[in-house]
Amino acid sequence: MKILFVTMALGIGGAETHIAELSRALSAAGHDVTVASAGGVFEKTLAEAGVRHVTLPLASKDPRAVIAAKRGLKKLISHGGFDVVHGHARIPNFILSRIRKKLPFRFATTAHGVYAVNALWRRITDWGERALAVSDDVKRYLVDEYGMPAENIAVTVNGVDADRFAPGEADSAALGELGLDPDRRRVVFVGRLDAGNDAAALALCAAAPQITAKHGDADIVVVGDGDDFAAVKEAADKANESARRRVVTLAGARSDVDRVLAGATAFVGIARCALEAMACAVPVVVAGNYGYLGVLDRQNADEARASNFTARGRELPTADDLARDVCALLEMTEAERGSLGELGRDIVLREYSVERMMNDYLALWEKMGIK
Repeated sequence: MKILFVTMALGIGGAETHIAELSRALSAAGHDVTVASAGGVFEKTLAEAGVRHVTLPLASKDPRAVIAAKRGLKKLISHGGFDVVHGHARIPNFILSRIRKKLPFRFATTAHGVYAVNALWRRITDWGERALAVSDDVKRYLVDEYGMPAENIAVTVNGVDADRFAPGEADSAALGELGLDPDRRRVVFVGRLDAGNDAAALALCAAAPQITAKHGDADIVVVGDGDDFAAVKEAADKANESARRRVVTLAGARSDVDRVLAGATAFVGIARCALEAMACAVPVVVAGNYGYLGVLDRQNADEARASNFTARGRELPTADDLARDVCALLEMTEAERGSLGELGRDIVLREYSVERMMNDYLALWEKMGIK
């Protein structure tokens, strides 16, 4: 099967990693996969898997960029012979829907989260012939906000490569690149650092002096990049100045997140990034721009699943929230943290495999008559 995935960019983020892992799996299964985006750190990952990447200005709402992206996609689809074109964000979906008015092709989409909706977005957003949603609440969002028939939406997961993201010792080489001591304990955050998506990163930086005052052997590592990186850097600099040492390290955008997570003591974040930490058997504090759930345990695991580990609908995280729960994890025995880590990895192994994610896509396309 010839498949074209279209997304905004390939920087650090849950949707981007979803696409990279899915593309790798489909390519390994013998399918011909192309990804069109504005590019980013996962281009190398795709190239290593034999997946073609086409760079187009798909991450901008600027009319000139939209026109250029439309022109490029139209040419790509016209000559590509794709069996299915699958969009992964509202801007690409909008552009694809406009191309499809004059150039027929089979069109499906994936909804990776819920976004602000107004009359204009309802009118111009197209979720294709059929759609996948990454959780039940995202499916409800498509039905309630866009009127998409429920029978045209299937639910998938953010599949995680549990061989790559696995329990292990600290990666001294990766930590050495960041100037970190592998013998110190690490609290890791991973996510996009865009305005409106970095509440947990900012709160963790604000909590850092409280955390390290109690646990002087702990470092905090923030992995990610985005248009609000400067604000996160300012918060990190303030924390470091307050603590009179570098307690927060900004790692930037990295495609080797597994190496940074290896041997970590705790993780802060949401969605796919949280699942990757869980696969590494690292205890997780579910905290992000949708809400704050706290330390993932057996009591709140079902609630976490229901919102794709985003804590959607809860209050936003605060520095005090994170200081309290991160310190609680650091104060646990290794056996207690190990139990939480085993819980997280078991959830990933049973429910969030890359194979299941790939099969969900293949099943959706089969329902469209595409094999």
